[in-house]
Amino acid sequence: MDKVNVFLSYTLRGNDVDYLILKKIKERLEILEWLYVYIDILDNDSINHQERVFEELNRANIVCIIQSTQINNSIWVQKELKHAKQKKIPILWLSNQDIHEILEITSYEGLLQSLVLKKILEKSYC
Repeated sequence: MDKVNVFLSYTLRGNDVDYLILKKIKERLEILEWLYVYIDILDNDSINHQERVFEELNRANIVCIIQSTQINNSIWVQKELKHAKQKKIPILWLSNQDIHEILEITSYEGLLQSLVLKKILEKSYC
């Protein structure tokens, strides 16, 4: 199976999402070796930070956006969303329930049973 590149869009504004939650999301989803999750705050060590964001967006099979209370107030999330739409990259909105499900995953088998994974795969291969 080809690697599925997931671009995770989020904002740290508000109390919904923080660094540790993002790190856990990445760890849980990347239990599958063929799934790569790009999370800017964790993966972007580039000199040209903004250019790297768009490179990763262009490489993505799917953009997953964490629906937090402050998502509409984030200029960067709006830029990422606009870019994904322009490039016709599938978009999956992740609810609090979806995030909770991801954080509860503890095994390879658990991830394979995950409804969130099924949504990601369905959207990224449509």
